[in-house]
Parts: sequence; C-alpha cells; structure tokens
Amino acid sequence: AATAVEPAGFAGRADVVVVAVAWEGLETALSLVGGPRGALAGKTVLDCTNPVDFATGGLKPSSGSAAELVARSAPGAQVVKALHLFAGASWPYTGPRDAAPVVAICGDEEPALEVAAGLVRDLGGAAAVVGGLGRARQLEEAAGFVMTVVAAGHNPRLAVPDVDPALLSPTP
Repeated sequence: AATAVEPAGFAGRADVVVVAVAWEGLETALSLVGGPRGALAGKTVLDCTNPVDFATGGLKPSSGSAAELVARSAPGAQVVKALHLFAGASWPYTGPRDAAPVVAICGDEEPALEVAAGLVRDLGGAAAVVGGLGRARQLEEAAGFVMTVVAAGHNPRLAVPDVDPALLSPTP
C-alpha cells in the first residue's frame, strides 16, 4: 500500500531515490526532499533527467551535467546517471535476453552502481557501466542525439552501426 508523505519526510523512507523531473525543476525537487541539508546522504540516487533543449537537441547546462548538479545539491548522495534514454513505457522488458535493452550507467560509488545495475536487471535490461560520474555529460548528450534523430523522423537504433559480435567482450 502506498502512503502519502510530505516531501521533507520522503528521503527518510527511501533506500533508493529516482530523480525523473524536468531540468528546470531539478534543483527545486532536490531542495524539497532535503538534498542540500544532507537528507539524501548515503542513499543511491538515480538521475534520469534530460537537461536537453528539445528544439535543438543541445544540452542546457553550458558545462557539467545534471547528474553532477544532483551530486552537488545532495551532499553525500551516491549518484548514478541511469535510465534517461528509455521512456517508462519501455519497461519491463520481457523479450529475449539476447535482445534486452542495454542501459549505460555511470557513477563514482561501486555500491550505488551495483544497486542501479540490479534495478536495470529487475526491469529486464542489462547495465553497462561506462565510467565515473564525469561521464554523465556524455550520456546526456547522447540523449540529445537520440531526441534529434527521433524528431527528424528516424529510429535512433538505426543511426549507429551494428558491431560485429566477435568484437564484444563477454559480460559477467
């Protein structure tokens, strides 16, 4: 059963926090749940925001990333950039395992990356850790690219070449 709570009491009830808000509301959302006051310290925080100008596909922040803003605005939080390229309707994935969506994730804390990867697996996907939180801007730029290809009327899956399976290393 769901229980309604005030935003300020939310963080104390959660082990994992998923931030999926518009870029313009990111700092306000974090403030409402006490991020700047340390309420998210020690928690895994998944940043799913897309700080993209939908008209151009470019990123709105001139430097850094939304995920890095989350980390600065929520001291002590273990931030992972994840799931920002997939609409909620994409999940759960129940098709063949060898065709499961691959979710690129990045973050600086191994335990938080493991939590994020587990959640991706629970949704039916496969997680690909691509580095530390410093890679988040690159992932956010990829979202802008995907949105631009979609806006041009094309499938973004067809906008990048297939890779010869022999070149892929096995995943654990």
